[in-house]
Amino acid sequence: MNNIFNQFFGLIATILSIIALLYTKKKKVMQIQMISNIMFALQYIVLKAKSAAFITTIAVLRGYFFSNNKNRRAKVSFLISLALFAAIFSYNGTFLSLIPIINGILCILGASMKNVRNYKVVYGTCSAIWIYYNFKVGAYVVIISNVLEIISAIIGYKRHK
Repeated sequence: MNNIFNQFFGLIATILSIIALLYTKKKKVMQIQMISNIMFALQYIVLKAKSAAFITTIAVLRGYFFSNNKNRRAKVSFLISLALFAAIFSYNGTFLSLIPIINGILCILGASMKNVRNYKVVYGTCSAIWIYYNFKVGAYVVIISNVLEIISAIIGYKRHK
């Protein structure tokens, strides 16, 4: 039963994540990604992947904070502090548990950029790194999502001139 929930949450998150990257307005990208990250967090909770659950929950805040461009530095500092705090509680002695934290920090930095094209480059790069992590923790539907996110980020990057 957990596997069904896991794959369901991953599928919904995947669809929303791909749709988000096709938008050209940063606010809309961030809003849709907030909902997507809630679904990703639920999936990682079911998989008992603590560091990924923490960082995708922080990503919901990231979407909320960066849907506008005010006080970016304070937001970056706060979110990175949360990510480092999550690393302390989720580190299990393996590099694998640090991958979501590293990716989360990269996405925080990318989201803080005013230029949505640059964010899409960072997000696409992070999606490539997530592939390895998701394979290792059994989030197989999300691997498809990661590949499609990379493609969507490339398309969104080219569309946004």
